[in-house]
Amino acid sequence: VHDDLGHRLVALTRKVERKKSFSEKNVHDQQQLLSEIHDELIQVTKKVRDIAYQLYPPELELLGLVSALEERAQSFPEIDITIESSQEIQSFLSSTTEAALYYIALEAITNIKKHSQAKTCRIHFTVLGSLDVSKNKTLEMAIVDDGHGFHAENLMGMGLLSMQARAVEVGGVCQIDSNFENGTRILVRIPTSNQLE
Repeated sequence: VHDDLGHRLVALTRKVERKKSFSEKNVHDQQQLLSEIHDELIQVTKKVRDIAYQLYPPELELLGLVSALEERAQSFPEIDITIESSQEIQSFLSSTTEAALYYIALEAITNIKKHSQAKTCRIHFTVLGSLDVSKNKTLEMAIVDDGHGFHAENLMGMGLLSMQARAVEVGGVCQIDSNFENGTRILVRIPTSNQLE
């Protein structure tokens, strides 16, 4: 935010200050500068919206995790994506964890589309643990595709690292198993005791 939006706003301030120094006769330069300021403000506004969206996507609040993923899955018509939940998971999720799972799943689907040539992808949510409501449980998200996997030495891509980082940020783990012949399986596990609002 500081390096991007901060610098952009400083640059806009400088442009406005330049406008003050123009003589009224120099209409062309004034119009050009105002046009530049206008275009930059549009870009800054879009950037702010993108940041807000990344913090907590509005569709999660409106639809919940499973339905939001089902809606986004429609943007990938070349892959048959199914999203399943063995039980109601919303009560086990903080908004932070919900957003982390959402972005991990979207990153996984994007990678599947770009690299795997998969025909199908299955995302399955399960709550693991005792039936006793007082006991801690673990939320598990498994993402499995039938495309071309990759070798272990290629596990250092930014997208894969960001998925693992998002899981760690909410107290969980993200395990990625891939085989060139058998596709990829991503397993995310987050203890409910680590939930933070």
